[in-house]
Amino acid sequence: MKKIWRIGLLLSLFSLSLGVLSPVISATVTDTVYAAKKKTKKTPKVKKKIQITAIGDSLTYGVGDGAKNHGYVGLIKKTIEKKYKSVTVVTHNYGVSGDTSAQILKRVQENKKLQEDVKNSDAVVMTMGGNDIMHVIEKDPANVTTQAVSAQAQTMGQNLNQIISLVRQQQSEVPVFVIGLYNPFYVLVPTVTTMQTAVANWNDNTKNVLKMNVESYFVPVDSVLTKGDKKTQKIINKRLKAVAKEKASSSTSSSSTTDFTAVTVKNDTKKELVNPYLYKKDHFHPNHTGYVRMTNQLYQVMTKHKSLWLYQKN
Repeated sequence: MKKIWRIGLLLSLFSLSLGVLSPVISATVTDTVYAAKKKTKKTPKVKKKIQITAIGDSLTYGVGDGAKNHGYVGLIKKTIEKKYKSVTVVTHNYGVSGDTSAQILKRVQENKKLQEDVKNSDAVVMTMGGNDIMHVIEKDPANVTTQAVSAQAQTMGQNLNQIISLVRQQQSEVPVFVIGLYNPFYVLVPTVTTMQTAVANWNDNTKNVLKMNVESYFVPVDSVLTKGDKKTQKIINKRLKAVAKEKASSSTSSSSTTDFTAVTVKNDTKKELVNPYLYKKDHFHPNHTGYVRMTNQLYQVMTKHKSLWLYQKN
C-alpha cells in the first residue's frame, strides 16, 4: 500500500513539474521570435566631411559668377552644407579656362595633386566640350555642319572615356557627374537651328559614353539655361512667328531675308535680346543666376545617387 502511495505521489509531482515548466519554455520561444521581428535596418550615418573634386574648363573654374562663388563648385558646397548641417564640404577646383577635352585629359594624366584629390574624394564633377565645339564653329562660323560637330563629339567622347578610366584607377567606386552643354547663342539667333541640333547631339553622345561607365551620371542644363526666362521666351516666340509670316509672304525662302534681331512685335521694345542667365560681358558663360540653376540640376542628380557619396560605409 505504501508503495502504491509513493508511486502516486511521484506521478503527481511529475505532472506538476510539467505544468510549471511548459509555460516557461513557451514564453522563452515567444520572446525570441518577438525579438527577431523587432530587428530593423540601420539608418545610414551621414559623413561629417565630404570631398568633391571638380575637373574641367571655364565652367568649372566659375567664369562669369559675379558673386565670386567659383560657379557651381562653390555653390554645390553651400547647397550640401545647408541641407546637412553637420556636414563640412571640401572642394578641389581643377577648372582651367579655354581647355578642350584633350587638354583636360592631359591634366588628369599628369597632375599628381589632382590624382591625389580624386583618390580621396567622395564625388567627382566635370564640365567639358564647350571649347571643343567652339573650335569647330570658329573654323567656319557661317557653315557649321552636323558632320563636323559629330566628328568632334566622337573625339571628345573618347577623351571623356579615358578621363573616367583614369579616375577609376585612383578610386574605383567614386561617382562621376558630368554636366552637359547648353546653347549660349539661342536667344541671340534662335533662327539658326544648327547650333541647337549640335548641342543636342553632343549631349546624347556624352550620355552614351556615361552609360558605358559604371556610376557615371549626366547632368542636363540645356533646358534651364539655353532659352532664358519666361519673358525672354515669350518675346522670342513672337519674333519667330513674325519671321515665319514674313518668309511665307516673301518670294524667296532664304533665311537671310529677315533679320531676327530687327523684327519688332507688339510689346517688344528691345532690338537685341540677351539671355538673363548669361554673363553680360561675353554672352557665353553663366552669370551667378545661371550657375545657381546649373547647381540645382547638379544637386538633383547627386541626390538620386546620394548613397554613393553622402553616407558612411559600414
